[in-house]
Amino acid sequence: MANVRKAFHLSVIGLRKWSSNPRYAVILVLLMLTTQQAVFPLNNVCRTIGVRVTPWLLPHYISTGFSPSLILLIALLLLFCDAPFISNNTPFECIRSGRRVWLSGKILYIILSSVIFTIVYFSLTVLWVLPNVYPSLEWGRVLETLAQTRTNMQLGFFIHYQMIVTYEPLAATLLSLIMILLQAIFMGLLIFAINLFFNSRLPGVVIGMIHASSAGVLDFFGWPTMFRYVPAAWLNLNYLDPTGKAAIPGLVYSYVAIALLCLLLTAICFFQIKRVPIEPYPEV
Repeated sequence: MANVRKAFHLSVIGLRKWSSNPRYAVILVLLMLTTQQAVFPLNNVCRTIGVRVTPWLLPHYISTGFSPSLILLIALLLLFCDAPFISNNTPFECIRSGRRVWLSGKILYIILSSVIFTIVYFSLTVLWVLPNVYPSLEWGRVLETLAQTRTNMQLGFFIHYQMIVTYEPLAATLLSLIMILLQAIFMGLLIFAINLFFNSRLPGVVIGMIHASSAGVLDFFGWPTMFRYVPAAWLNLNYLDPTGKAAIPGLVYSYVAIALLCLLLTAICFFQIKRVPIEPYPEV
């Protein structure tokens, strides 16, 4: 129990640094600007037809091509680019708590940061249409109408008809939220494991950027069958097959696969922490 408290305390120390580092403000501004540009025009549609919209915008927004998912992954790259979070205090923290407890605290920090990131991201998709939002467990008249008309082209994202007929709004939103959370944890652990192995921050950032752009590159070259092997593509709900019978990744497959990848990266981190020197990195 004492080790759990130590790990939690170490994770909170990482969260407290957000208030003094402008990098986190940059991430927030990036997400605010991109979601505002895409979602805010929906207010004009609501005022024109005199009907408010339901809050289930996230699955449609994140599934519009690969630009929203690329920006999201770049934001996550900025969030975790300083992994493995080794500072001047780290040697002292390792002596007091032990390396495994210190590592547990940093992994917990990645998880907590991912939860906060996911909540903020969802909140921003609702914030920009807040005066015109009403609670409902249905897709609502606005989204159902936009999915079948040319007005859809006037927004900064697409309302997908196939998603509306395939998923209930709450289910689609929960699926998107869980995938964003898993993608955030995966990005943090990926950068952590690679930088820990090379004892440098640069390799993890490079691999993280390759991961972030991989889905867009495959789509550009017309290789959608490769999406099964590219976790970044799994953010787009339209590229996941609920039946698991198509050439694109199955719904269950994608969630199980990324969860297993997170567990594998966690195991690699625990294996590596015994072998690497703890040397402070410059502040990012």
